Amino acid sequence: MRASGDATPTPAKRVALFVTYLDELPLRRWLEATHTHHGDPRLAQAHAALRDALNAHASAEDVFAARNAVLLSLQRFDSAEGRWLMRGRGSTQDLRPRTEGAALAVLAHEHLAADHFAVLYGGFEALIPIALLFGIDNTTT
Repeated sequence: MRASGDATPTPAKRVALFVTYLDELPLRRWLEATHTHHGDPRLAQAHAALRDALNAHASAEDVFAARNAVLLSLQRFDSAEGRWLMRGRGSTQDLRPRTEGAALAVLAHEHLAADHFAVLYGGFEALIPIALLFGIDNTTT
């Protein structure tokens, strides 16, 4: 059910909400969320579908804003804890592309097949359930 009768947020507002939730995540949990689907052959197909969806349905401004918001949020890793977590290249190489891919998948959600979205959003679902981004409150009837 929708929370308080609110309208479904626009795709750009859902991305902003995703980034707001990212800013509240413990850095370790965020980093762990980007390790899902490593080496999964479906990832290339999902990225191709995302590229096509963004080209056909998203404005350049919304895509830029999503990428910029992720980049700004990633600055949290420029802390003592973040630098400690990022000390191993192997564990951090996917941080930006996977986070950006998740944010862009949120932007293009309506234009992606469910399996493509699931691969792109990956480990973030357990931390930031997609229902939160749509203003869905499962506790009301």
